[in-house]
Amino acid sequence: MKSIKQIISTLFTFLITTVGIAQTFSGTGGAIPASNTALTCFPKTVSGLPTAINSSFGLTQVCINLTHPVTSEVEILLQAPDGTYIPLTLQNGAGANYTNTCFSTGAINPIKFGTSPFTGSFLPEGYLTAANNGQNPNGVWNLCISDRRNAANSGSLTNWSITFANNPGAPPPAFPACSQTLPSTSSCATATSVCDFNGICGNTANNLVQDWTGSGLGGCFGLQNNTFVKFIASANTVSFSVWAPTTTGTFITGGIQMLFFSGTCNSGAVSTYGCYPHIFPYSNASSPVVYNIIAKGLTIGNTYYLMVDGFGGANSTYRIAANSGINVLKVSPDSSTICAGQSVNLTATGGNGTYTWSPSTGLNTNIGSAVTASPAINTTYTVTSATLSGCPLTIDAFVAVNPSITPVTGFSYT
Repeated sequence: MKSIKQIISTLFTFLITTVGIAQTFSGTGGAIPASNTALTCFPKTVSGLPTAINSSFGLTQVCINLTHPVTSEVEILLQAPDGTYIPLTLQNGAGANYTNTCFSTGAINPIKFGTSPFTGSFLPEGYLTAANNGQNPNGVWNLCISDRRNAANSGSLTNWSITFANNPGAPPPAFPACSQTLPSTSSCATATSVCDFNGICGNTANNLVQDWTGSGLGGCFGLQNNTFVKFIASANTVSFSVWAPTTTGTFITGGIQMLFFSGTCNSGAVSTYGCYPHIFPYSNASSPVVYNIIAKGLTIGNTYYLMVDGFGGANSTYRIAANSGINVLKVSPDSSTICAGQSVNLTATGGNGTYTWSPSTGLNTNIGSAVTASPAINTTYTVTSATLSGCPLTIDAFVAVNPSITPVTGFSYT
């Protein structure tokens, strides 16, 4: 028989996860050392929550109050009990302070394009839902802060809070397989033209700084060992997921940096559309860090450049997947299981709106955005489309087929 304490705990968990009671835990702050390449972490112990957080109930918001005269010097990350790091804001703003700033899964405006003191709700630079990976949230959460630059400036964290609730949102995109390896030595003039960003990968092993007089490429961060790619925008805002799995240096001193720009290579100043002066690498192989990288103010059909550089000259690997704005081709579901004799509907979106499917075996048609697949055996279907500029795009959908079960006859049951 359960004790009264166990019954109350079970009832409380039921109310949290089914009725929708949000739980907020408030933490205290303290001084942030100036010009420090270490993270100063402020812990908060969470207790009384369900023993696993996921897409049904999980982390939804982190709020902070922080004083600092120059927010562009400050980097802030959240660390979950299992060690997962979530970048909240890294070297953003031109003024002072974070005042009643909340990083929320339901926010619309990215913190990257906010202004000091960032009052209100913003999308963080990482995915809060990365923490909702099935881990036990009952434990120590850390808000970790680094003041990167001027030793004459210092600040302090006044307080912070963390909130858990129902329907926290979808998990971040899965780490993609490498579909195209980019050269590490491309200049602006020789930049690789990328049609499909889903799974492009590369590294910052180049030891050259590639620039030209008056470009302004170094206005956001110091250039170390940069390389370039180019793409055609299909929306005014583009979004990518970015990972930096390995690096020289440490978690704090390694990683990459990125800049979106347009202009004429080797001539005159560029126009910038999104600057990311520090993208942290993995803290270890089992703790991925994923970023939501955004460029705004683009013109549909125009060519833009993405410059990738090693943070502090680090030699880092990176992987990129397009979320939106780059003629992303998607298929749903991308993996499914049916029984022999059954079928599944597959739907393609993105690209240029024209789709071809192969192989035709088991399909009701091999053209159009929606097809019905009834394969007799496990089959990988490939849908092909193109960008608005004619670049080819392909993506796969796997359909697994479970064999039918033949009833056993000839037995009698007594």
